[in-house]
Amino acid sequence: MSTVVFDKTVEVDGIAIPYREAGEGSTVVFLHGAGGVPPRGASFVAMLGERHRVLVPSRPGFDDTPVGACKTLRDVVE
Repeated sequence: MSTVVFDKTVEVDGIAIPYREAGEGSTVVFLHGAGGVPPRGASFVAMLGERHRVLVPSRPGFDDTPVGACKTLRDVVE
């Protein structure tokens, strides 16, 4: 079974945040480290999507996501 991974964007407090989404079911959120969002072809996103709804957001200050008002880790989480 091949799971499709979609590139999407959501606006939070006036900041456009790109994210990837795959699959259905219980939600799994993958928060990347200092390297940013995994490359488009990273197979683990589609593999997780075979059993779960997977969300992979770009954290503020990484990839093309602006930092906005985020100054602390708590700001990122909120």
